Amino acid sequence: MGNLIKIVEISKRFGDIIALENVSLDIGSGDIIALLGENGSGKTTLAKILYGIYTPDKGYIEINGIRKILTSPAEAKNLGIVMVSQRPQLIDELTALENISIFLNTSVSRIYKNVENLLHEFNIDINVSKPVYTLSYTEKQYIEMIKALLAMPKLMIVDEATTYLPLSIKLKFFSMMKKVLANGSSIIFITHKIPEALEFSNRIIVLRKGRIVGRFNSDSVTVEELRKTMFEGFGEISSDHVTRQIKDVGRDRKTVLKIDNVSVLDEYSRRVVDNVSLDVKQGEISVIVGIAGNGQKEFCEAVVGLRRVEKGRILFEDKDITKLPPSKRIAMG
Repeated sequence: MGNLIKIVEISKRFGDIIALENVSLDIGSGDIIALLGENGSGKTTLAKILYGIYTPDKGYIEINGIRKILTSPAEAKNLGIVMVSQRPQLIDELTALENISIFLNTSVSRIYKNVENLLHEFNIDINVSKPVYTLSYTEKQYIEMIKALLAMPKLMIVDEATTYLPLSIKLKFFSMMKKVLANGSSIIFITHKIPEALEFSNRIIVLRKGRIVGRFNSDSVTVEELRKTMFEGFGEISSDHVTRQIKDVGRDRKTVLKIDNVSVLDEYSRRVVDNVSLDVKQGEISVIVGIAGNGQKEFCEAVVGLRRVEKGRILFEDKDITKLPPSKRIAMG
């Protein structure tokens, strides 16, 4: 299997933080390489260097035997490298079809049939003539994948793009990704989930603290070996211990923040937060969990005063702050 791309001794720092240190990797034609590591291990930084978003402090990329330091995604795309990210990179006000045509630098009429053919091939029901803001997160990710497939890349980078997808959708996404292999192209699949790395890749590269600490063939490594390689040197934390530490936090303490039947609209006048109530007590850590695009951002903006509350009240230390500007909320603490 010939080398398509060589990554040679890439290093990248952000201030005092070492994001990557002397990372080298050969990507062969037809390879599916899983970059595996915990959050902050350097996976996305490496992907962004490959896609021209970041430039390395040291090292270079070799494409078809020619040394390159990519300075923009447009340059990367011209060389046959595309990336599908965890967060869709689409223009909300444009239709899905218009987004694809802009990415491919062609007209809507030229790509319409190819887009419809891909949707039919993978049994995806999306009206690509609708504005992107009307689409769900999953539908947006499908559009991102269609963009990438129609670009006919030599290398497709998939950066945690399946993280928020349900299993049935994730399997379809994997099938779409593998379509690029038919032309001898390659895939870098970034994940922090060991089962995904084992299931989808033929090689696994483990990053920890910006360094490659393990190189494995997917068919000859175990989950335990990968886990130890990812977390070697970190002490184990008992979930029972964590539960004991936090289960009593907030009990019998006063309510600091009270969200009372709050509803919030997004910029398209859609109700994305609907009658939400929540009490945050002194000493508590409250976590808002959900797939991107389900109102978390708008909810937090409403709490700090950046977005108008359509209905309901927000009380801070028993004072109604629903209509107060951010500056006064900050002054209150």
